Order: sequence, then C-alpha cells, then structure tokens
Amino acid sequence: MSQQSRAPGAPRPPGARGAKPASAGKRLDIQGLRAVAVVAVVVEHVSGWPRGGFVGVDVFFVISGFLITGLLLREHERTGRISMRRFYLRRVKRLMPSAAVVFVVTLGAVAALLSTTRLVSSAVDAGWSAVFLANWHEAARGVDYFAADGPVSPFRHFWSLSVEEQFYLVWPMLVLAAAVLAGRRLRGALGVVLAAVCAGSFLWAVVQSADAPVVAYYSTFTRTWELGAGALLAVTVGLWRSVPPALGTALGWIGTAVIVASVLMIDQSWGFPGPWAAVPVVATVAVIAGGSVPGARRPWPLTNPVAAYLGDISYSLYLWHWPALVVIRAVAPEATAAVYVAALSTAIVGHHLIEKPAMAASWDLRARLRRRDRPRTPGRHREQRIAAVGALAVVTMAVIALAADNVKPIAAPPVITAGTGGSVGGSTGDGSGGAGGDDGAGDGAAGGDDGAGGATGGELGPLRTALREQTIAALGATTWPDLDPPIDGVIPGGANLPCGDVVTVAPAERCTFGAADAATTMVLVGDSTAAHQLDSFVALTERSDGELRVVSRAGFACSFVDLAWDTEDTEACADHRAETLRLIESLEPDLVVVQNTYEPMPLAGEGRDATVAEFADGLGRYLDRIDPHVGRVVHLSPPPPGASMRECYRPGGSPVDCLTRVGGPWRERAAAIGALAADRGQPWVDAREFTCVDDVCPAFIGDDVVKIDYVHYSGAFAVAMAPALGERLAVDGVLSGDPDSDGAADGDSQ
Repeated sequence: MSQQSRAPGAPRPPGARGAKPASAGKRLDIQGLRAVAVVAVVVEHVSGWPRGGFVGVDVFFVISGFLITGLLLREHERTGRISMRRFYLRRVKRLMPSAAVVFVVTLGAVAALLSTTRLVSSAVDAGWSAVFLANWHEAARGVDYFAADGPVSPFRHFWSLSVEEQFYLVWPMLVLAAAVLAGRRLRGALGVVLAAVCAGSFLWAVVQSADAPVVAYYSTFTRTWELGAGALLAVTVGLWRSVPPALGTALGWIGTAVIVASVLMIDQSWGFPGPWAAVPVVATVAVIAGGSVPGARRPWPLTNPVAAYLGDISYSLYLWHWPALVVIRAVAPEATAAVYVAALSTAIVGHHLIEKPAMAASWDLRARLRRRDRPRTPGRHREQRIAAVGALAVVTMAVIALAADNVKPIAAPPVITAGTGGSVGGSTGDGSGGAGGDDGAGDGAAGGDDGAGGATGGELGPLRTALREQTIAALGATTWPDLDPPIDGVIPGGANLPCGDVVTVAPAERCTFGAADAATTMVLVGDSTAAHQLDSFVALTERSDGELRVVSRAGFACSFVDLAWDTEDTEACADHRAETLRLIESLEPDLVVVQNTYEPMPLAGEGRDATVAEFADGLGRYLDRIDPHVGRVVHLSPPPPGASMRECYRPGGSPVDCLTRVGGPWRERAAAIGALAADRGQPWVDAREFTCVDDVCPAFIGDDVVKIDYVHYSGAFAVAMAPALGERLAVDGVLSGDPDSDGAADGDSQ
C-alpha cells in the first residue's frame, strides 16, 4: 500500500507528538470504505442501480481529505517541516502513471472502434483531464452528469480527481503556512480554519445546487467541504482516544449502515451536493472516527479480505470502468457482463503492473543508476507474472463475453415490396397492430383504421411509398453511402431550433411560418422532439402554395402535459406552457399537432419518473382545456430512440451496427397516447411509419442521417420526411389538398 492508505495516527518514533490510533498499519476499514464507494459507483454506472451509487464519490472525498491531511501532519510532527516537493512527487507517482495508460489505451480504442469525431472530442477531454481541470471543462459545457442521451466522454469521471487535485494544490500550502504561524498549536489553528472553510463551502453548495445544479455538481468550491470534513477529522483524531470502545464500534456500524442506505435511497433529483451529500459525508466521518478509537471493533463488512482487495484496486477500478463502459456500450449496447469483466480485469492489471510498481519506484535517477548493476533476485517479478497470467485469462473471458453478446446483430428485415406484405412500424399491414409492435402491447388500443393507431392511414400513397423504399434499402445496406454531412462530421439539427428555447422565449411572430392569410393555421406544441420536427412543417408551408401557416410553441424539456418536470428550467417551462395555452385560446387555430417525448421524465419534487398513466392524464388535462378552441388535434409520436450515429458508427464498420429495434418502453407510451387519441377521436400518427420497417430502424434513410442523437431528428431528415408526413396528414383529413411531391421519389431532401 502507498502511504496514503495509512492512518493519520500511525505509530511514530519516540517523542513524536500527536494522537496515537487504535492500531498501526493499513486501516482495513478505510480500505473497505473504498471498496463500498467504488462498487457503488461502478454498479450504478453500468447497471443503473442503485440510483444513489454516485454518493461513492463523496465517500472518496472524505477518505482522501483524512488520509492526505494525516500525511502532512505526521510529516510536520516527525520532522518539523513539510516538503512540498515530496508531497507533489508522491501525488504524481500515485495518480499519473495509471492515468496516462488509461488515456493512451482509451484513445487507441476510440480511434479503432468509434468515429473520428469521437476521437477528436475524446482527445480534448483527455487534455483537460490530464491537467486536472475536467470538472470545470464539464461544467463550462453544461454537461449534466446524470444525462442519459448523447455521446458521453470516456474521461468524464476524471472530474472528481480534478476536484481533489485542485484542493491539494492549495491545502498543503495552507497547512505549511499554519505550521509556520501556529507552531505547536498547528492542529488547533487548522481546526478553526477547516471549520470555517467547510461551513462556507457547504452553504455555497446548498445555494448553488438549487440555482445551478450542473455547475454545483462539478464545482471545487461546492465540494471542498467534503474533503475538508475528512481533513478536520484528521486534525482532531487525537480526541477520539478517550472515547469508549463500545461507542467507537457503534459509530462504525451506524456509519456503514447509513452509507449503504444513502446508496440505496438518495436520488439524483435530491439537492446535490448540498444539502444531501452531508448524509454520506457524515456517515463516512463516523466510520473513520469509530475506527480510530482504541479497542473499537471495526465492521467486518469493511475489513474482510474481499473488501480489502477491492479497496486496494479501487483507484484502478475507478479509472478503468468508465472508459470500458463507454467504449463497449458504443459497439455492443447490451454487453453489460462484458463491461464488468473488462473493468475488473483492466483494474487488476493496472493495479499490479502499473500502480504498485510506480508507487514503489524511487523516481530518483541517481539511485536507479546505483542499483543498475545489482544482481537480480529470483522471483523478483513473480507477482507481476502471476498478475499478468491471471489478467490474460480474465481479459480472454471479457473478449468471449463481448463476442457472445455481439455475435447476433440485428438482422435487416426481408426485402419487401412497398404496399404488399411486411409492415411499417409495428402495424400488421392491415392497420391492426397499433403501437404495440410484435409483442402485442397496446394491441387494439391504438390500432384500427380510424387514423388513431399505428396503421398507415390506409394503403401507402406515392410519397410514403418512396420513403419506405428508401428505408428498406437502408436496412439492407452493408456499406455506408456518401451522406451529407459526412457520417463522422457534425450532424446539425434544424435551422429553426432557437424557437425551442423556453428561457429566452421567442416571440410568436419570429416562430410563425407561412402566409398570414393561409386557409389552415396550425400550432405545434411539445418538447424538444417537436422542436426538431419543426423543419418538417416549415417545409410543408413552403409546398402549400400559401395554404398553411405554422406557429411553433415547442419547447426544450417542456412537454405539453400538465406535469412539472425536474429540470433547470422548471419555472420557465411553466411560463411557456401558460403562454402557449393563452395563445391557442386566443388564436383558435384549425389544427394543433402535439409531439412529446416518450422517454421517462422526472417529476419535480417527487424523486421519481412520471408513470405512463400520469403522463397520459397530464396530456389529457391540457387537451380538455384547448379542445373548445381548436378545429382538430393530431398526436404525432416522437421517433423511437435508437443508436446515435456518433456512438455506433466506426470506420470500417457496417450500417448494420447502427440498426436498432423499437423497445418496450416506447411502445408502452405509444399505446397509452394512441388509446387517449382514439378515445377522443383524434388521429395518432406513428413515427415508425417514416423511420422503421417491422420495428427495425436504420440510422440513415436516403442521403440523410435520421437523428442527431438518440431521439431527435436531424434537420436534413426532418425536411426529407416532410412530403410523406404531409401525405399522411392529408389522408387523415387534417390537411387539405395534395402535398407537393417534387423530389420525393428520388430522395431529394431539399
């Protein structure tokens, strides 16, 4: 073990000052805390449960503050000074060799398996991580740690290491200054300073967690109190000598139980890091304090050999698990077992062959030259050889697991002729399948021939037939075509996306398209899925010969439902919805098109996602309000979530790698909204009609990438699908006249 893992009260030479702990050497309870922390983080990242696994980082912060401050205090008490050179060299030896290997290996994997765009962005992220500024890089980009959509940086997890190193850039100097000024009263002076710093940092964490939660999560200033709590415990560790052993034992067990409860119960919607990080932080302090009491029995779940070993490899496991998750999920989204095996195997290799040798090395060139001619003893590298053989076996299992999970790619559906056989989306071709797909979910609820279901509105017309033929061709493609923009370039959203900003709400005139005296006025409502669909309707206004006028009231993260979401813009969204309702009531449009995400959304103040029934009921309440003021209402489903091109594409790969199958959660919501629409006699238009065949969806259709991420249409495809969408709306009787079909048959998207 490195020096960082020894208790601040480890035995000292005779005459040394300071408190003496319960026992010498490696603190197994601290190693166990590390094990609990890293397992919580890894399992939450890979499996999505427990939802509070992210509190493992808070446990790490307390441990780090305790151990590092203890090192500084012991050095001062032993030598009367603190060597900044030795301290920072120790930090470099501890962190950089393993991190450097992670950077190189991960970037190599990204270059080999993912796109050029991902390689460039990952290299930039690696640069920020290497200088320990990853937290501010993520905060500046506004990257929500809990966001589930869009490509994820393989180095995002370096944010916590960056927080620690920024703290340690300043803290040793403050300790040194206090040592100079306070002399023998160093611990007392540091205690006062730490108490003030922790209080200020905690209060700021509470304020910023409410006002700017993304920045608060990554900020060094909102996390300092957690490291400071561990440091304060190291300063006051001598006070625990007089505590009864029974109380120390109780503290250890209670603290352990509270940490486990935090992992299981705390949710990302709670205020974090302020105030709720205080729960795992105080619990961790209790465990370490209890273990510092002479004679106290430390909790066996933390001191058993398995926990001790996981604690030993916790740094390597933390470093490797996230790149393994990001890279493996990009090429094999369901390969959960392979992620665990790969993360554990690389952590074992990294710990034994990189981390431990680096810590044991003197990093002193003169000493190395003196030892160069020493005879080598047999078995000198025995541990490394054993680790290498074991790691090779584990890596082999990882490759086998990954291969077994990835040898059955989604097969393209049989080539079928448009209009005969086969199905569009999840329907059966006769209009009976509804949104249920092949598992029958919602069978009959959203189906039928009344235009409310997953049916195609009768037999396909020429425009939908042309789009469907392009979809079938894309499903059968084995090589990537030349797409515009290029596959590995930036895939832009629509030209009118600013209309979706609910914070700086665009005036209605700015987001109104078409002639003022058009025969049909349509209002588009919904969230970001509708905002990315807007270009389809703008294209229809341009093809309508002045017959269609479109007003967009779609808003990012602001679904058209009577429910409050837990987002940064909750209040702005409420204002946006209220203004939208007033606009519809005053405008009395001929048509309202509703398009909301079918992804789970978190309810404000509830700590959970809205159920499907709650979502449908919330939509129904808004429909009740606008029904008297609207000619017709049409429900347009969002596209089923699929592979992001930035995730699934890799040089030398095949379009088959990016095929996705419509999932059960989407179909469940589709069935519920389809049933709601059917009950009201309102058409429900299935987006699978334009993007999928037999519930299998390609990443490109014609010359266009379908989505910019998992759920949002690209601007080019939104325009390309407009003729087919217009044809479907005309069949449903909500748009009059014949949409312009120019360019539809040959795939012209402009």
